Amino acid sequence: MKQDNCYLKRRKSLLEKLSGDALVIFSAPERNRAADTSYPHIQEASFLYLTGIDEPDCALLLRGGSDKPHSVIFASPKNPNKEIWEGKRLGLKAIKSRTKVDKVLSIHSLDGELPELLRGCRTVHTSLGLSDELDQLAIKLISSPWGPRVDQPTSIADARVLLAEMRVKKDSSERKLIQRAVDISTESFQQILPLAASMKSEIHLARSLEAEFAKHGSPRIAFPTIVASGVNATCLHHSPSSQKIKRDALVLIDAGASFEGYNADLSRTFPASGKFSKPQAALYDIVFRAHQAALKKCKPGSSIKKVHEAAVKSIIEGLLELKLLKGSAKKVLKTGSFRKFYMHGTSHWLGLDVHDVNPIQYKKPFEPTRGYDLPLETGQIFTVEPGIYVPANDPSIPKQFRGIGIRLENNIAITRESHINLSRALGSSRDEIEALMKN
Repeated sequence: MKQDNCYLKRRKSLLEKLSGDALVIFSAPERNRAADTSYPHIQEASFLYLTGIDEPDCALLLRGGSDKPHSVIFASPKNPNKEIWEGKRLGLKAIKSRTKVDKVLSIHSLDGELPELLRGCRTVHTSLGLSDELDQLAIKLISSPWGPRVDQPTSIADARVLLAEMRVKKDSSERKLIQRAVDISTESFQQILPLAASMKSEIHLARSLEAEFAKHGSPRIAFPTIVASGVNATCLHHSPSSQKIKRDALVLIDAGASFEGYNADLSRTFPASGKFSKPQAALYDIVFRAHQAALKKCKPGSSIKKVHEAAVKSIIEGLLELKLLKGSAKKVLKTGSFRKFYMHGTSHWLGLDVHDVNPIQYKKPFEPTRGYDLPLETGQIFTVEPGIYVPANDPSIPKQFRGIGIRLENNIAITRESHINLSRALGSSRDEIEALMKN
């Protein structure tokens, strides 16, 4: 399938789901950083999923079951003076040629054109919450001081319900792009981990890893890189600091490259010295066994919930063996006392968003089934990332374990019969980590 054709196929599939309804999706707006500078533009994921267009100031209209245009993109016309400062824009003709939508109009005509294009439509599916300005545009579609209008929409529905159902299963083009993002990430980890001890600080290590991402073809990072050494690794989302990496410390890196909008998300924990101490090794092996237990549940018909339950069970068993937890496994699970050491979920969907959309199914009115409870299917991609985080200042915990934080994360794709670990090229076991550190 050619890349451009995949967008046509997705829009066609969505139009069938819309029936007589319409969908309006806006591109991500430009966001001011400070004074006259803006944040780098990251496209709204569903807009990119349906169009492949990575520009701000755009909107997509899909209209099912009508003699009106079924697909319309509103975009910025070319402006040579503006392009001198901000770079080239595709322009209306190029967008029409690339996307094969029925019509391309200027974004400046959005207010005037939408009412006519939506005439006779009852419900508009859109995504509120992107920005106050765009929310007002959506709400305006059904606003009237005189009550509902006969020929205009009368209700707004959350477009993410339909889109999440589609986006959670990756097509072949998406799987290739995610694999490329993962490959860039694993190659970069392999290059940087052995050099960790020579880095001046956490921030030095983080930026060096990100430079490797760029070297291997990634235009941006998937999310803010986490590099946490020593006790900092017990903070789940620690921002890398100027703290020096001590030779006897464990270092936790949670990072990923992005490629053509699709993301990787990997975590490795390793000893800066190249060799795990006995307490570090004992805890690492528990996390590794939990990871392996979770992988056994990664297959069609299982669920993200079952993946998590397998990891939790394994971690509880390991912590009981080390006497960091007390009582029976059944009691620990029931009381939730394990959350002192493992407080987050084991998995999240992965794709255009790092924490990709979580589908909801309504088999019965007002009885939704969350995506993490739904049966796993071929084409779904998600993370498996168990961890242990031992509080640093808890006198009830043996001193040798205090302040140790460990997370192990790989990216998993469900196949017809089982799964593939997309990041398998980067070793996960303790022996593999120590061997990598020797390179």
